[in-house]
Amino acid sequence: MRPVRVLLAGTGTSSPVAMDKYISPFNVSLGLITGGTGDYTVQHTFDDYFNPPAGGAVWFNHSFLVNIGPNSDGNDTFPVSAIRLVCAAAGPSGTGTLVISEAGIGGA
Repeated sequence: MRPVRVLLAGTGTSSPVAMDKYISPFNVSLGLITGGTGDYTVQHTFDDYFNPPAGGAVWFNHSFLVNIGPNSDGNDTFPVSAIRLVCAAAGPSGTGTLVISEAGIGGA
């Protein structure tokens, strides 16, 4: 998979990025690039992203990419269905870019 960039300007929640949880071994690199001021958290879900349960998918905060202000990185080494970026508070020029790179998929 080519790296996917998810931009979030201001507060809110980005669109989720679906993962291929059937790749073995499952490895996803996460890079969070911040601009201005903000409070960013990476979240993932184990629920089927394409067929969520009634009431919607349950989202979990990443183990350590929580309430991040400066640039930071991490990974997911267990299968998740989708990943998204959440910003609880941002200054007027606050932006967060989440770069997601999933190993094991060939790309052109």
